[in-house]
Amino acid sequence: HTQHNTTQTPNLKAQMASQLASLARPLFAEATHVIKTAWNGLALAAKDHVYLKIDQLHGGIGVAVDAPLYNAPAAPAGPIGQPFDGLWDYEVVEVFFLGANDSYLEVELCPHGQHLVLALRGYRKPFLDKLPLTYERVHYVHEGQARWQGHAHVPGFYLPPGLSKINAYAIDGPETDRHYKSLYPADASVEQPDFHRLEFFQPLALELPPASAASIFG
Repeated sequence: HTQHNTTQTPNLKAQMASQLASLARPLFAEATHVIKTAWNGLALAAKDHVYLKIDQLHGGIGVAVDAPLYNAPAAPAGPIGQPFDGLWDYEVVEVFFLGANDSYLEVELCPHGQHLVLALRGYRKPFLDKLPLTYERVHYVHEGQARWQGHAHVPGFYLPPGLSKINAYAIDGPETDRHYKSLYPADASVEQPDFHRLEFFQPLALELPPASAASIFG
């Protein structure tokens, strides 16, 4: 696979760290999207909602997550700050960015510090994975509830050309009792969770500058 230099400036890392340092407060009021339903559209209790802030950041997209911390299952056995294959089997929030010709980027963020970024062309057809990501996270308590917050910077050249839609998901729970949440849930024709059902994605209104490097999508 082509190697991409995604080293972020110390300035960006410092900015994200300082954001996190002041972060023992929820993102509720700043959220651009809120996951309020299970994958099949059933309403979630307010305490289980997941808040997302998706905006332009340094020529790419900033993804901020504020979610309940269930600590189920246990943390992945991979290094903090590094990609972890199979992260979808753990507690995770995932944001999908859809472009033209069913090209899409999947960004997975874990409350324990691991991440996973995949680029796909067509339904479940990844051609790049474990892409580097600038990602920081913190755990905190709000009104007695354990929560976590994560901030990631997705470079502009990671995004699929013609970016127009997104969906977002959250997963938690032990292997025998997994919980699947969805920003834009599937309809009754879908019998089990499948986060790659692109037909349920909804428009994302976000103006982005031209990417500063050649797109990973070619």
